[in-house]
Amino acid sequence: MKKRACQYAVVQFLPYAETREFANVGIVLMCPEAGYLGFRLLKRYGRLTRFFEGIDRRIFLEGKRLFQDELGRVRALLKQGPLNLNHQANDRTPAIRQFAELVRRREALFRFDEPGVVLAENPKACLDELYGFYVERDFATREYQEGVLEKGVRQLLNRANLADRFRAELIGDEMYHARFPFVAIQDGEPVRVIKPLFLAQDDPERIFTHGDLWIRKIQRLRGRKLLPEAVLLPLDAPPSDDRKRHGAFEEIAEELAGLDVEIVNAQETDRILQFAQT
Repeated sequence: MKKRACQYAVVQFLPYAETREFANVGIVLMCPEAGYLGFRLLKRYGRLTRFFEGIDRRIFLEGKRLFQDELGRVRALLKQGPLNLNHQANDRTPAIRQFAELVRRREALFRFDEPGVVLAENPKACLDELYGFYVERDFATREYQEGVLEKGVRQLLNRANLADRFRAELIGDEMYHARFPFVAIQDGEPVRVIKPLFLAQDDPERIFTHGDLWIRKIQRLRGRKLLPEAVLLPLDAPPSDDRKRHGAFEEIAEELAGLDVEIVNAQETDRILQFAQT
């Protein structure tokens, strides 16, 4: 399939112009050759209320409704004119000019970042891919997030001169094993383990999926008598006011605690140090 040039711009939410802080909340993409203009805007506002502390969610929801209506109006006009493939001439300049005007930087609650150009076979699929990267932050996987947690624990151990005591190790045997980032070894055997877990995913299902993975790993290692008694799991939790996500987190945390492992909040550095020093 032929690749065609698409123009796109990231939609930014800027509730406090004074601080210049913003969050990416959508993507608009146009492909004149395909007669396509599409957009996606963030549906969940929980991330925004956590980032912009104290903001009323209605500011986002009402602003988004008006902004979405305007994008729909512009799309309808373009589909009747420059993006109408039944009447479209070879000159795509009018569509490009109107898109540039649409995404022109303005001081408003919703604004656009500098536009970009990408080649794509399927404009709709390209829109979804850009949305995943810039808004859903697909690159920030749970592996990435847990890497951030591990970095924090490593810095904590370094400051306490305990880093040399712990190292990354595979715990298990030739039939089953799992990697743990912080393992203390004594007489060739693991005696103390620290494994940070990221359980603050954007939806409850992802929290359950990742939590269940580690519940099963610990169950199997415990059942095969391969895991030391002293295991600490610093957990990164979703906000307590997010009822569904925090409910999923609490269920997973309770099941983990039932496996004879110690559970702490990832921010409880004193308890993590106390465990590491024992």
